[in-house]
Amino acid sequence: MGKTTLLKECPDGRSYINLDNLENRAFTQSDPSLFLQRYPPPIIIDEVQHAPELFSAIKVFVDKNKKKGIFWLIGSQRFHLMRNITETLAGREAITDMLGFSQTEIENKAEETEPFIPTTVWIENSRACSSHKSLMTLNRIIWRALFPTIWVPTKTDKNIAVIGSDC
Repeated sequence: MGKTTLLKECPDGRSYINLDNLENRAFTQSDPSLFLQRYPPPIIIDEVQHAPELFSAIKVFVDKNKKKGIFWLIGSQRFHLMRNITETLAGREAITDMLGFSQTEIENKAEETEPFIPTTVWIENSRACSSHKSLMTLNRIIWRALFPTIWVPTKTDKNIAVIGSDC
């Protein structure tokens, strides 16, 4: 599950619009205020970095309505997105970086282990529990963590050792 899928699964009735769609993008860029009238919040706007013109309209809307958390903005180009957001929406935004899954999360063992804190003891325990992995296995782990929507589980994936798990 990626960022978009995760946020779309939240059960609060938000509408969703993707600015990878060229019609949506052109509409947003040409008239951001009309866009917000057509797609009122609460809303998830995906690939928002394609329409930086929208940030000023969001600022006006938020200042007028005083509601928090009504816009969830998703972008795949973090630096570009953050620069426009922080310039236009200063003090009105909260940015969360959503990273790929950890090996513990992939193996559904998050509740069984302590949170990752890179202490010397944690690293030593991790090394003691780890085993040699082939390049193919490492690639499979990386793809599964960073691109979960294209990962398809197979019977052999059950045999992947997890670095840092309890021995």
